Amino acid sequence: MSDTKHTPGPWHEGSHRQVVAGEGIKTGTICEVWSWMGIEEADANQKLIAAAPDLLDALVDAVRYAQGGDVLHPAALSRARAAITKATGGAA
Repeated sequence: MSDTKHTPGPWHEGSHRQVVAGEGIKTGTICEVWSWMGIEEADANQKLIAAAPDLLDALVDAVRYAQGGDVLHPAALSRARAAITKATGGAA
């Protein structure tokens, strides 16, 4: 999405509950996830936040196909499933 104002993806899980964008020396922290609510919940929140750009892109594709009255294209469905898997840490 070229008109977005957020840091472009992909985002991924960094060390110690950080969500980062970029690779190598051009890596920047998007956010840090606090664990006051419990380790499992903090880990799940980190996965969800890291998947945010992928989820947004998948939703944009799904809406584009739905507005055209088309069945969701297999490539868009595959991207949506991959984004869900990334967000949940499990199968979609």
